[in-house]
Amino acid sequence: MKITVVLMFVLSFIMTNAAFAGDKPSADNTSYEAYMSKGKAYLQEKKYEEAVKAYREALKGKPSDEAANLALGIALSRLSQDTAQLHLKKALMVNPNNPQTNLELGVYYYNKEIYVEARDYLETTVETGKGTEYETTALGYLKKIDRQIGARPWFINLTLGGQYDSNVVLSHDASAMPAGISRKADWKELVYINGRYKFVDTERIEASAGYSFYQTLQTRLSAFNITQNTADLSLRYHIMPALSVGAQYAFEYILFGGKTYDHAHSIGPSLFISEGNGFTTEVKYTYRSTRFYNGDLFLTNSDRNGADNAIGIAQLFPLTEAANLELGYDFDKADAEIDYWRYNGNKLHANLMYNLPYRILLNLYAEYYPKRYEGIFSTYNKTRDDDTQTYSLTATKLFTDSIGVTLGQTYVYNKSNINSYDYKRSLSSLLLNLRF
Repeated sequence: MKITVVLMFVLSFIMTNAAFAGDKPSADNTSYEAYMSKGKAYLQEKKYEEAVKAYREALKGKPSDEAANLALGIALSRLSQDTAQLHLKKALMVNPNNPQTNLELGVYYYNKEIYVEARDYLETTVETGKGTEYETTALGYLKKIDRQIGARPWFINLTLGGQYDSNVVLSHDASAMPAGISRKADWKELVYINGRYKFVDTERIEASAGYSFYQTLQTRLSAFNITQNTADLSLRYHIMPALSVGAQYAFEYILFGGKTYDHAHSIGPSLFISEGNGFTTEVKYTYRSTRFYNGDLFLTNSDRNGADNAIGIAQLFPLTEAANLELGYDFDKADAEIDYWRYNGNKLHANLMYNLPYRILLNLYAEYYPKRYEGIFSTYNKTRDDDTQTYSLTATKLFTDSIGVTLGQTYVYNKSNINSYDYKRSLSSLLLNLRF
């Protein structure tokens, strides 16, 4: 009986001390999640000093934790503490493509008036946070920097590389050649230069002019070399933060095998809507007038002279902080001098963009594009129906904000009720991207 009483007393003593120990808020017995939750609440209430204490406790058990370092860096930044950059950079080492971390570092350096550093992080935010509120905020800070130190109103992109084409038949923008499917494979080198000059940039209005040059050099099939020159003008008016309208004009001139292939004028308005939380919508109409020229390979190319009316809508969905999905639909009606080149097209497309660690950008694109032609092809005594499927996967490694390398693979399959227009095509690419 005495032994039982003693044991009960000892057990009661142990449990009581355990209870008191549990009441003591130490890093050993208070969970990481609890401190993170407290810190978040303090941060929302703008009690930054209390948030700092909570996040420091959370870090005791996980000193390299991305979320805790990011949150602590934000709290310290709000207090204008220099140690903020230390924790923000620790978080960035774990995930260099996190747009929120890049934005916070950009804001930190902006507040310190270190604008060169701020611009680097803010531009990375724009690249990695497409369609999100992080991108919108970063663009706002970049405009502030431009007003502080003067904006550079121009940029130039240069792409150099090589491609293996299993079926040399299409131009680089996937415009089908009229006839004579080559079914020939070849290696080619390419040069692509595009630049833009913004001559108006205010809170309400943006206006710019652009030019691009594209050149391919086939290893064996020099008759299929493409030279393309495009000049354009672009205008955008911001009605309110969530709504803007735009207008575009472009002139295109293409040489095929060194001889004129076509020239085209295109013009049209566009509407941009931001629904918040990274959701955006674009509605666009384009009128395009094209004149084609006959050549050695395309004896009746001018039969396609005419105009194309196209209207499309694209919706951007933010999936996670690192991933965005764009879905779109386009309808176009093409007119031509010869009725069997007239068609109605319905294009469905999807584009998944994903930011991987170590500044690797992944892009997966899929497209289904059926075309229904109007006139009867006299040679085949039937109207032509084409269904084109396109799939593309690219991965871009950014070494700096100005230098990147892209690996890409594209597959195209065109199924036609006229066998002569059936084709398959795969395109493998290795490209060096430079920005000035």
